[in-house]
Amino acid sequence: METKEKLLVPYHPTPPEMAREMLRAVNVRPGETVYDLGCGEGNILIVAAEEFKANCVGIEIDEKLVEVAREKVKERGLEGRVKIFCDDIFSSEYWAHEGDGEKPYAVANADVLALYLNHRIQELLIPKLVKELKTGTRIASYEFFFRGWEDLGDINRIFIYEKGKSF
Repeated sequence: METKEKLLVPYHPTPPEMAREMLRAVNVRPGETVYDLGCGEGNILIVAAEEFKANCVGIEIDEKLVEVAREKVKERGLEGRVKIFCDDIFSSEYWAHEGDGEKPYAVANADVLALYLNHRIQELLIPKLVKELKTGTRIASYEFFFRGWEDLGDINRIFIYEKGKSF
């Protein structure tokens, strides 16, 4: 497996208006759980929690971005709705089918995944997502489509997928 450093995605913040459009595209409903793998400064999570009343989990490897994201969450009083972890999105801690033990923040809990990654990372995620996600889980991927999956729509470079329909 490649090291974390080789897998890093160049950071480009998701503008709040694009985050809003991504979440609308997959019809996020109050009380659903939204995951952002590689959450950066937490923009998608903040919009999901504030405007869509979702519960959110973000995983980000860059410590500085995690600090910024956590501060933004705290400033908005969203600590009860948004959890952000400083870790590698490939850590077995977040994948229920890997290793042993209870995994309260496993990606299997997601109703929605909101992603702004790249093709290389997505290719590495595909087998994990296929194995992990429950039928009906929706994915909004900004700018990068999943190769081999049928997208259910492409709205302003937001590719939409659903387990059971797209893959």
